Formats: sequence, structure tokens, C-alpha cells
Amino acid sequence: MRQFKEFFKLESRILFRDKHVMLYTLFFPILIMVIMGAVIGVQNENSSLKVCIIREDMGSKEFIPFINALRLEKNLVVQEVSEEKAALKELQRGDIQGVVIWKDKGKVLFYYNPTDISSTQQVRGSLEGAIREANYTIINKPRFVNVRQEKLQFSKKESRYIDFLFPGIIAMSIMMSGVYTISGHLMRLKDQGIMKQFFTKPFNKMVFISANIFMRLILANIQALVILLIAQGLFHTIPFVPNLAFFGYITLCSASMMCFGILIASFSKDAKSANLISGILVNTMLFLSGIYFPIEFMPKGLQMLSKVLPLTYAAGGLRYIIGSVGMSSQPIWLGVLVMLIYGVVGIGTGLRYFKWT
Repeated sequence: MRQFKEFFKLESRILFRDKHVMLYTLFFPILIMVIMGAVIGVQNENSSLKVCIIREDMGSKEFIPFINALRLEKNLVVQEVSEEKAALKELQRGDIQGVVIWKDKGKVLFYYNPTDISSTQQVRGSLEGAIREANYTIINKPRFVNVRQEKLQFSKKESRYIDFLFPGIIAMSIMMSGVYTISGHLMRLKDQGIMKQFFTKPFNKMVFISANIFMRLILANIQALVILLIAQGLFHTIPFVPNLAFFGYITLCSASMMCFGILIASFSKDAKSANLISGILVNTMLFLSGIYFPIEFMPKGLQMLSKVLPLTYAAGGLRYIIGSVGMSSQPIWLGVLVMLIYGVVGIGTGLRYFKWT
């Protein structure tokens, strides 16, 4: 226990004195969120979105409460039309933000413009909220929304792009902390010969690694809380009070992301090669894990690739816990399972092959 405390104090001093670590793990994610939130995240607060509704099933009892609930949505203009082709042409031109076709057997087909991310997210959330309202009004079998033949789940709450973005920024900061700081720190200790000095005294390797991990778990929770407070203060995002599920999932994701840092340090020759590998891995996950835009907007091949990346599940799980579930169809249990698998296998493998000298 004494060794653990000494290592913890040492790692804390090293971590908070390292300007690069603080830049990559805290200030850079916050800067990205502020810039994108200011440019895109709240643009639809002052503009109306237009949706065309086409009713094919004239006998459905749920349609009336559905369209009434949809018309109550803020900043949403609803217009009933009869010509599908004309409506789709308007969508292609950007004159409207969505085409909703009420089909038979309670199915709803939603056409959207994949290049208009912010508007599409708001319309999707409003659409599912109206469908749920219809289900509550007239009790019947559960309905679902088909977005170009794909079943998606949405939140009843109105959605904005910033509500989609900031949980992903939290996941991004956790990834950067786990990949960059762990790999770089371990390789610097090896390159500078500090690891060898540890062996001149009674030295427990697991105590050293545990102190490193514990310090970064604390930092990850601080990062997440700071980003959450900034998002709520600047952009008035989804009201959410951090709870045990939030901090527990942050801790799990952070521990799992560290497995990549340990693995990189295990198979890298020096700090430069570790930084190069970390950069490739971080940028790959950053653009393929649904941080800046939903993975549904990507080609099928890239969607399959994104489903094996842990950052996808970290961001999806956080969106579920925070309440922007309408932007992620990922169930929370899947995120927990994937994070556990990556954490146990990755950290175990990394420690098995890590060269201490």
C-alpha cells in the first residue's frame, strides 16, 4: 500500500505537469466541442424545419394523434402532401428537411438528406416522439420507424446536433487519455532509463501499473464532468445530472481504452514509434466511431468497421446514459460487454508482453 501511494503521488505530479497531456486530453476535446457546437450545434434554434407528410394508410387510428403531436414540435413545420416524387425532389434540393410516409401496418418510412446532419437529427427525434405520443393515445402494438428500410430507435425529446456531439467528445477525451498518455508515458520512462532505476529497489510491477491506471481513471472522470458542465453551460444541452451509471461507465471506458496504450507501449521500439502508432489508431477511431456524425451516414463497409471499434460503443453508451438515446440505437448492455472484453483482453495481453527494460 505504501508503494502504491508513492507511485500515485509521483504519477500525479508527472501527469499534471505535462502540458502535452493536458492539451490532448482536456483542452483539445473542449476546443473541438466549442467550435463545432458554435458553428453547427445550435443553428436550428432560430430556423424552422419543414417536413412533408404523405398518408397511404387512410384507416389508421394512430395517424391523427401522430400528426397532431408532430405539429406541436418546436421549430418544425408540417405539411400534408399527396405526391411522393415531388416531395422527394424538394428534399434533394434542400427545400425541406424530411419526407415522412405513413404506410400500412403502422410502418413509417422516413427519407432524409444525409448531408444535413443537424436538421436530420432534430427531425428524427421529433418523429419518434410523435409516434410514441400516438401509441400512448391509442393503445396498440408498438410501432417503429423505418429509415430507408432500417429500424432505428429514437428519443422522445427534441434533438439537436450538440446533444449528439458532446457525449462523443467525452468519449474522445477518454480515448486520447488512454491511448496517448499511457503509451507515451511508459515509453518515455523506458527511453530515459527510469524503469531501470525502479529495479534498484524492491519494486512491484503491478503496483506501478495500478497506480498509473488509478490516476488516469480519476483524470477521466474529471474530464467528463468538465466537458459535461461546459456543454450544459454554453449550449443548454439535454438536462442531465451525473450519476453512478455515468461515472461507472466513464471508469469502465477509460480502463478499456488504456489497453491500447499498454499494447502500443508493449510492441513499440521507442517513444517516437509509439506516438506514430497512437496517432494512426486515434485518428482512425475518431472518424469511424460516430463521434462527429452518426455511423448510419457512412457506407455499409465503414459501418461494419466501426462496429469493431471500442470508441463506437463508448460514445453510444454515453449517449444512452445521458439521454440522447434517439441518436444511438446501441443498447447499454452491449457497450458494457464490449468495453469489458477489450479491457480484460487488452490489458492482460499488454502486461504479458511489456518489456520493462
